[in-house]
Amino acid sequence: MKKRLAVVYWMTAMFLLVLSVLGLMEIQQYDFPFSVVVTTQGGSETIKCWQDSQCYYVFLPSGTDPDQAKLVSNPLFPVRINGERVDKKTVCGNFPFFVELPLSYQKWGKSYEETVCFYQSDNVPTLYIDTASGSMDYIHSEKGNAESGMLRLYRPDGTLDCDTQIRSINGRGNITWTKDKKPYSLELMQKEDILGMGAAKKWILLANAIDPTNMCNKMCYDLAARAGCAYTPECQWVDLYLNGNYAGLYLISERNEVDTQRVNISKKGSFLISKERADRWMGRNYSAFFSRREDFFRIHYAGMDEDWIWEIWQSVEDSIFAEDGIDPRTGKSWDELIDVESWAQQFLIWDCFIDIDAAFLSKFFYYDASSELVFAGPLWDMDNIFSGLSTYPISILASERRFIWEWGQESIFYYLSLKDSFRETVKQLYWEKFRPLLLELAESGMDQYREQIHTAAFLNDIRWGRSNAEEVIEQRKSYLLDRIGFLDDYLGSEEDYCMISLIILKDNQWRSIAVRRGEIADFLFSDGATWLDYETGEPFDVTVPVMDDWVIYQARNKEE
Repeated sequence: MKKRLAVVYWMTAMFLLVLSVLGLMEIQQYDFPFSVVVTTQGGSETIKCWQDSQCYYVFLPSGTDPDQAKLVSNPLFPVRINGERVDKKTVCGNFPFFVELPLSYQKWGKSYEETVCFYQSDNVPTLYIDTASGSMDYIHSEKGNAESGMLRLYRPDGTLDCDTQIRSINGRGNITWTKDKKPYSLELMQKEDILGMGAAKKWILLANAIDPTNMCNKMCYDLAARAGCAYTPECQWVDLYLNGNYAGLYLISERNEVDTQRVNISKKGSFLISKERADRWMGRNYSAFFSRREDFFRIHYAGMDEDWIWEIWQSVEDSIFAEDGIDPRTGKSWDELIDVESWAQQFLIWDCFIDIDAAFLSKFFYYDASSELVFAGPLWDMDNIFSGLSTYPISILASERRFIWEWGQESIFYYLSLKDSFRETVKQLYWEKFRPLLLELAESGMDQYREQIHTAAFLNDIRWGRSNAEEVIEQRKSYLLDRIGFLDDYLGSEEDYCMISLIILKDNQWRSIAVRRGEIADFLFSDGATWLDYETGEPFDVTVPVMDDWVIYQARNKEE
């Protein structure tokens, strides 16, 4: 009998030891007192708390019933929320949301007094991604690192949209990859029709980390699609959870690639390229080429020999830069080589939204074998719009600015804008398609987007730092209305305007400003800088009315 009791005591002690070890592992791994298990269509998802220096946070997704969201804690470490002991029956619905509540718990004999706040998103789908390792550490350690995993996507009402395996998830972007909130590329094991955007394997998760409104990419893509820009990527907002950790508000977007559901052109004899900064891509394992004018292009798809891609693009470049608009090698005119409307569409959308990367960074072009024309598009990377909103006048130009980044390098779109027939196409598209859409966006569209993501954006701000989104949205609505007023006049009577091109190398700025003929360029007074004529080096008198186009630079910059 004593031996049996000894065995029972020993087994009990071992059982308690195992529980303690498991409890220690749980606390050490997650370092939070409890997690939440939410009921989903056909299963459940575990959501971990997130903690900052002030509070623990529970971020519940759209479509979740708080009365079915159970709190799970380690039984060895008692937890109380708002005075209520957490047990097997405790659900999130027991507590008020959007207010801080007292939280107390014990861990290895030590008591903790904290606060906790329950939040719930709405109107936005929910995306869960679990990596094979159960962590994002490896992926975040270097942009090229990838892992396999699983993906579940739920619509805002909680119905399951997609449940599939991930071949790889890895980081992406350049400046955006340096932010705390990271963007990602996804490749699924099989094609999936995500949120009705068409079946494909490859998808992009845009973090919008440099956009306090979380709206720029979405509203530009939507407007471009409505204006008739071919193959504009579809995208949808989602609340993202990575290995159970709330990661914020993201855009899941189509990727620009040659496919029947994306850029639907002939795979044989066609190509898809993007204009990029050479220093970001040189030495990396990508097909690419330089044009004669030192523009750098990444080749995303080649349905022909890469030398022919260079030949086709070079013919376009030579004809547009030629004074007579003719490629001297082929004898073809610029408007015989490009789809003029698509180039005018991209020109307009960059200029309407003042995209500082216009005609330069992550700008796509494709050649369709069926038409033997080079098209501009699809649109991409529009999170850096409204550039210079507080620095430059409303008449700043984006698409037709003369210079881009390297000293003296001129933009192909600037030379295209000098051609009368191209400008006529731009004007026609502006008045017939773009202006009505821009006006609608400024008067009601931005408010509708804001309403849709209001709660989700609020949660995102808690996770990643409070933004001034409301103020920025109001500024941009007003600014866009002013921009429409300028474009109305500029595109209606542009002979009354001159262009002043500013070269400010110390800040890596290359700007072009439209100034009404006979007026003073008073924006040049702002910092008291001395401006010099680019051709002669003579001082530029900023007090004299502008009667012609000028290229000027700040003193000391030309030598730098």
